[in-house]
Amino acid sequence: AEGAIESALCAALVLPLAHALPGSDHGRVEDVGDTLRSLGRSPTLCALVGVNWLSLAALNPLSMSIGLRHGSVLRVFVEIARPALVWAVELAAWTLSRGRYGEPWAGESCLELGGFGILLLGLALYVRGARERAAAALGGGAA
Repeated sequence: AEGAIESALCAALVLPLAHALPGSDHGRVEDVGDTLRSLGRSPTLCALVGVNWLSLAALNPLSMSIGLRHGSVLRVFVEIARPALVWAVELAAWTLSRGRYGEPWAGESCLELGGFGILLLGLALYVRGARERAAAALGGGAA
């Protein structure tokens, strides 16, 4: 239900707003008509969009399962690692395709890398604090 609600809100609010605001996509932030025409011309693109939707639909239940079976720390780590892995693949694709695909290393890339580092540092500090609290609660001191 969560994904359906988000999709409906996106279709009803975000896409019309992106279509109305000025930007670099044929004078709009997102030219929805051009996007639909591109989808209509490319069965491969339609298939990729479908696979993306199915993957995202599976993400939340799988993430919840990880949290239930292995704890919230692993779930958060997976949530942090996912965009970092996608970004690394984008950088590699840019390099391997000589700029045809992917994302180049740019000025803001250092900011992205720093953001991932801060997320990992926060997770590490949380894990350390959780272990110390658990050890103290069991009367064993710091772990």
